[in-house]
Amino acid sequence: MFKFDKSELQLWPRWVAVSWTSCSKLFNHCYFIPLPYKDHIQAQEQADTVASIRKTIHEQNLIIRLTDKDNNFYIGLTKELEEKIQKYFTDTNAFIELSENPFNQILDKVCQLLNNFASKTLTKQWQCKEMMTDVKKAELSHLYFNPKTHRDDIPVRPIGNTIHAVTKNISDYLDQ
Repeated sequence: MFKFDKSELQLWPRWVAVSWTSCSKLFNHCYFIPLPYKDHIQAQEQADTVASIRKTIHEQNLIIRLTDKDNNFYIGLTKELEEKIQKYFTDTNAFIELSENPFNQILDKVCQLLNNFASKTLTKQWQCKEMMTDVKKAELSHLYFNPKTHRDDIPVRPIGNTIHAVTKNISDYLDQ
């Protein structure tokens, strides 16, 4: 239940105290009313259905992925999708699997280079700030695969997630 310290209301202006009391009553009324029996039964049935689907996915070792086009879902064996991904890696020879996380090294190198550019006046200070990585949001780029269900044998399409990459701000600045 949503509560507040009533002794503090005396310190507030009258209209704030009245509004606060009304808001808390409305909040409690909207969110803490028991569900009607029919809705409760429906919610329980939906929860049971979800639990059954999760159990089947786990037992059958299935994977559910968003497809490459048409916003459909692909449901298949995890092993089968992993084999297609390995086949893609061997056919293209374009990627390597990292044995350790290079995130801190990349972050340090990018920050160091941008600071060097600014100190040597190769870039202006404001440009350096604009290209600098936000350390709180940055993460290591990663690769994932979506099935192409519109093709025979359902190959996979690689998707590189670089939205929070260390070099994202540099790329955005250069695209301007």
